Amino acid sequence: MMAKKGWIVIVITLVISSTFVTCVTAKGPHGQAGKSNIAHLYLYEKDPISWNITENGSWGKMKYELSGEEFDFVFNGHNLTPFENYSLIYYPDPWP
Repeated sequence: MMAKKGWIVIVITLVISSTFVTCVTAKGPHGQAGKSNIAHLYLYEKDPISWNITENGSWGKMKYELSGEEFDFVFNGHNLTPFENYSLIYYPDPWP
């Protein structure tokens, strides 16, 4: 069961099942939306060597609830490679 108070630690890993591996990171306007229980997280594809955001790369936005009995979210991914397998991974508080 998830704690009702506090921030949810979220780790989202974009896994591609081909020989090309991409890395993602959170950047941009994210966090709690006003005084609501809703928060947003933006994720961007990054170059695995320089760690710079890849121009025209994959990206996504997650809308999630900060607290509740279950981890409730909506994730929208963009510029993803068709027919690839992707995994969205969630690690609840506290960090393992």
